[in-house]
Amino acid sequence: MTTNNTIILNALSEDSINSTNSYIAVPDGDDARAGTATWWSMSGVVDSETFANAWTEAGLDEDLLPRPTTPLHALNEAMKKLTCKGRILRPLKSRGYALVAEHTTDTDVDHYQEVTAIVDKEGSLVISPWDHADAETIRTRYHQCLTQWSVYDFSANLVWKVSKAADAVAMRKMGGIYFVPPASTKFWKTIVDVITNHTGHTVYTMPVMRSDDAVKAVLDAVLNEASATADKVSDEINSGDLGKRALRGRTKTCDDMLGKLETYEELLGGALKGITDRISNLRGDAVAALLLMD
Repeated sequence: MTTNNTIILNALSEDSINSTNSYIAVPDGDDARAGTATWWSMSGVVDSETFANAWTEAGLDEDLLPRPTTPLHALNEAMKKLTCKGRILRPLKSRGYALVAEHTTDTDVDHYQEVTAIVDKEGSLVISPWDHADAETIRTRYHQCLTQWSVYDFSANLVWKVSKAADAVAMRKMGGIYFVPPASTKFWKTIVDVITNHTGHTVYTMPVMRSDDAVKAVLDAVLNEASATADKVSDEINSGDLGKRALRGRTKTCDDMLGKLETYEELLGGALKGITDRISNLRGDAVAALLLMD
């Protein structure tokens, strides 16, 4: 049943981890709140310097920002905007790309290299022929892209770095909708505010009620992520191919996951004991393997 201040959110598609396909949204501050559902829509590039300043001024960790755009990546972004049907972009063995015209006949495909652009060892952009019709466009877009983050770069950073810092879990196997636990709600709100005020992107949030369906959905998501981590670490340790540095890395992976599981204990309780014990044991295996190398 829905009321004026509760609605059913049919947000999960048929490939979702949980079987209920529904959350119950509640007003902010409700005692029954289990956490926050979040998703986003990306639009346009982001000026990296302006955004980074706003990010750090909000007290957020600069290590959570996307990586600076490399010259080669900026060149790729600049030149792929000039591609179209019959005009393709190809990487060069050197640090650059070529725009290639492609002509298809009934029996053959002809290719003609129109223009190349490389970033030399000194970091300068070299275009050949220098007076090609698109040369100035490539130069301009290249320098713009050096100071911007693309939609893909920004969204990927939200998935792989920022959402992990918030201990969020994906509510679908392919991502798209994430659950942020109560302990990270204020942190996530700060992130949303900065993105809203300094980009053209939109991050949506919806408080989620502590219902049986919601708890099961979150439990399935947490178990799915933790089990995948455990399987990967177990296979790598058992392979016997890991050196000291790699084993220390797997120990940290286990520590990070144990910390995440602890965040969800209040909501999910004893349901996480089995996977917590498994990851603790894997951490012990990694430490034991390290000691054998000393």
